Amino acid sequence: MSRSSATILHLVRHGETALAGSGVIAGRMDVLLSARGEAQARAAAALLAGRPLAAVVASPLARARATAAPIAAAHGLAVELDPDLRELDFGAVEGLTFEELELRDPATAAAWVTRPHEVVFPGGEGLRDVATRAVRAARAVLRRHGGHEVAIVSHAGPIRALLGLARGLEPTAALALDCPFGSVATLELQDGQLEMTSL
Repeated sequence: MSRSSATILHLVRHGETALAGSGVIAGRMDVLLSARGEAQARAAAALLAGRPLAAVVASPLARARATAAPIAAAHGLAVELDPDLRELDFGAVEGLTFEELELRDPATAAAWVTRPHEVVFPGGEGLRDVATRAVRAARAVLRRHGGHEVAIVSHAGPIRALLGLARGLEPTAALALDCPFGSVATLELQDGQLEMTSL
């Protein structure tokens, strides 16, 4: 396989949201970008402007769509939406602060700190579910756009899962990977091997 036939995935975390710093747990909540988040989206678009993107695929949540829009516009592309790229569904915990969670459900709060991969939120899902979805989304991208460059705009949970896979990390170690708002990490798939080439 020639290097030109490698599939390159640019994993973009959405920009900062209006809830950043509030402590509110917002997995599936549809939160808008802050002014800083909008600037981060433009910066990500500028970073990827010179890349030959064949597609821009994003989570359907508003913060991801708003981050994907300028990236896609710079390439004359429409944003493809994939629900598998959504953030963790915190279920009944959505909208609470961590302090409120500690008061309402101290066992879940303690487990989230000490054993996060064992937690499945009431009415929601767990981190293993997110990893399964992220891999499924990446495989779908490979089926549709294999051999090309693609920007995937998502959230910390799915991105960490894919970065962890590329680096051969255990799920708990992958959870600790740095994934700031507006960051871009690049993965390359060639000869069946996935590796991270830049962060």
